[in-house]
Amino acid sequence: MIDVTSRRVDTYPIPLSAYGAAFTPDSRYLLLGSHETGTVLRVDVVDRKQTHSAQATRTIHEFHVAPAGGYFLVVNNYELSPRKVVDVRSTADLKLITSLPIDDLFPGCSKGSPGFHGTMDG
Repeated sequence: MIDVTSRRVDTYPIPLSAYGAAFTPDSRYLLLGSHETGTVLRVDVVDRKQTHSAQATRTIHEFHVAPAGGYFLVVNNYELSPRKVVDVRSTADLKLITSLPIDDLFPGCSKGSPGFHGTMDG
């Protein structure tokens, strides 16, 4: 992580093949997810430390954080994932809130990628 104003460089351990990556709306936390292992990490960029870790489904592809910052969506690689769902996780502790079946969100997409592009109102 590079702070361009202060020219400070910080490094953090990241999970293998970090496909999922997103900042919370307040820019305090960086969320990272591993495509290979399913590990999800939360890094506090103000205090410069990893604060939480959780295990999710392998094949994480992307994250979408709600504008209010209280939760985020975990989207997996549709073709490779054994679970055809979008997980909703808490930003505070990374715990799973619920899983939404892809077919319920995108009817008729059970045989191919739904081309997920998320927007949320918080």
